[in-house]
Amino acid sequence: MTTVDGAPRADVRKLSMSERRPLSYKWILFGAGVIVGLNYLVRALLADPVRGQLIESFDGTMGLYVYAGVVAFVSFFVGGAAVGYWSPGETVKEPALASAVAVTLNAIDNFRNVDGKAFTVTDWLLGTTIVGFVGLVMAFAGAWVGEKVQGDTDQKDKEHDGAPPEGSEP
Repeated sequence: MTTVDGAPRADVRKLSMSERRPLSYKWILFGAGVIVGLNYLVRALLADPVRGQLIESFDGTMGLYVYAGVVAFVSFFVGGAAVGYWSPGETVKEPALASAVAVTLNAIDNFRNVDGKAFTVTDWLLGTTIVGFVGLVMAFAGAWVGEKVQGDTDQKDKEHDGAPPEGSEP
């Protein structure tokens, strides 16, 4: 990093873990609410007959995976993007934790579908693990996109100790 006249900046440093901005529980709860709300909204919009046609248009269980993928993409990606865009400063941990809360709530909600025959506990655990991994990746990707769309802000500059974010040299 350099100053305007090209001299090296001596005051620019990475923040240690103890100096970084604390977690914002408000944005974790907001993100979890957005993700869960979008999950219910997308499932309602894709209810039968649309859901049935989507699932039947693919061979075997691939239709179920496509359906789950569409719901996960819209819920977690858009939820992560919303937190990344609207929250002040750099927000990466909050969407990840929001996705964990949403996955937990989703897992609790879906456990009621376990009947031991068509949908077993093993199926539920496998589905929860897949949704957890995909949800976390989608939330991170959404948060990154939300941060990029938001652009540089005064709050981000403060978090970088007055230095512009890396890669944005004048």
